[in-house]
Amino acid sequence: MHLFTSEGIVIHKLKYLESDLIVTIFSITEGKLKAIVKGGVNSRKRFPGAFEVGNIGEFGFTAKNPYQLMYINHAKVNNYLIDLKKDYDKIIMLFYILGITDAMLIEHQSHPKLFEFLVYTIQFLENNKALNQIRLFYEFHLLKETGLLPAIEKCESCGRPFAGNRVNFLQQTGKLVCESCIPHNTGTFAIPDNLLLLIKAVNNNSLNVDEFLKVDVPHAMFDITTRLMSNYIDRPLKIWQMIDTIQ
Repeated sequence: MHLFTSEGIVIHKLKYLESDLIVTIFSITEGKLKAIVKGGVNSRKRFPGAFEVGNIGEFGFTAKNPYQLMYINHAKVNNYLIDLKKDYDKIIMLFYILGITDAMLIEHQSHPKLFEFLVYTIQFLENNKALNQIRLFYEFHLLKETGLLPAIEKCESCGRPFAGNRVNFLQQTGKLVCESCIPHNTGTFAIPDNLLLLIKAVNNNSLNVDEFLKVDVPHAMFDITTRLMSNYIDRPLKIWQMIDTIQ
């Protein structure tokens, strides 16, 4: 029998049969996990509101072995995000952040640093209205922890260091290229210098979310992060359409 307790975040839930739930928990020790909550739909005494998406707390898991679908035997929530869930735009952003986390992570792979960034992002979202900056902060760290954040060191076409040249995003191919390698009649987006510095700082683990609040984030910047994620998960997410409603 495999038994353990871990701090975690509820990133998805789904009704199963008549009264059970299948929940996805991002655990600090075990990574993304799916588990059944027996009677989770109607249980108000045993699990009072514990499995609302976004809740942060302590969860107890049990299974015959670590790679079977688990069961949750207890839950103690530390943060119900009551104030956040009163704000429609923040709710949409929360669902977006948790949705891309669910899509990008593989089960049973631990990402303790990303877990800390997700907790920090959710807490910051509770108390701030800078939604674009908070979104980009988390997307950069999610891409970094999954090995997908570009290093911004050399042109992906000619291989030469950028060395002062503007870094351009080719919308058709998703490549980052120097000005010399931009094809004719091709849509491009020049990444602003301040955002380039942020990407480099994330890669070097040398910044915090406050630095993101100081920059204006062009919406085209999300075309880059979305393409990087969509190339990895190889399927469109409905949440990408929903998030556009608050941009």
